[in-house]
Amino acid sequence: MRDLIDLPEGWEWSAYGDSFVCPDGFEIELDGTCPDGHVSPLLRMGLI
Repeated sequence: MRDLIDLPEGWEWSAYGDSFVCPDGFEIELDGTCPDGHVSPLLRMGLI
């Protein structure tokens, strides 16, 4: 999946590729949000 999705600036895949790391450094689920309010790119794109 990493090759299929271009993440917004500041976002990264987690080490195992099963979650994201937001610009603030929080690891969040593919359909989640971080405590600071960043929304998963997949959720924002409407893919989940």
